[in-house]
Amino acid sequence: MPDPHALEGVLTSARILELQESPVNGRFDVAHLREAHRRIFQDLAHHRPGEFRPQVRTHFKTRVLEGEGTQYVIGYAGGDLGPRVERVLSELQGGAALEGLALDECAERLSQLYGDLDHLHPFQEGNSRTLREFTRELALHAGYELDWYSTSADANTRDRLDVARDLEVYERQYPGLNAEMLKAYGRHRDFAQMHHASHMLTVFRERERLASIIREQLVLLRRVHPASSSDGTAQG
Repeated sequence: MPDPHALEGVLTSARILELQESPVNGRFDVAHLREAHRRIFQDLAHHRPGEFRPQVRTHFKTRVLEGEGTQYVIGYAGGDLGPRVERVLSELQGGAALEGLALDECAERLSQLYGDLDHLHPFQEGNSRTLREFTRELALHAGYELDWYSTSADANTRDRLDVARDLEVYERQYPGLNAEMLKAYGRHRDFAQMHHASHMLTVFRERERLASIIREQLVLLRRVHPASSSDGTAQG
């Protein structure tokens, strides 16, 4: 019997290649993001292709770093995610917000976007694959090639990216978290998770930032001037 995880990998890899050959013709809005997810996971109905995950107070995930063996729990946003995703994507102005940016500025902007969306974690499964394709398309719109492949070359490169991503999520889930805040929340129902997050923040802030990793993967293809691109609508 085929390994379901291996089969999923084959199916989604094929769909991602199709997307790269024929990207979503969209405006980098909610419809665009959902369509990217739908197309990647269209063969896997249990992943609810194109649908945001149900409302919960907080969404938790256990991460195990492949190369290091470190295990920790990461918490994502809860509540009604749709309006929050819409606000984040509205700042892109249909992709115009990245037009004309220098390489370092583009890397910082993509890192901010990735961190914001990764923290919201709008889909039940497949957020990472969807965000990589979405940001690749966005970078291309701005005149850059964003090659994510080298970040998944082996266990060490995958750990490097996961740590950088999760640091962004921790910082958004617990903004300004410090010893004084922990003391004030000593009896809070989320204290244990906050204490865990505080420890991981201390560890991860000594590691590489997401913007630096994205900066390595960006290559300028052409200079795009502001307001130089045409509008479009999300299509399948």
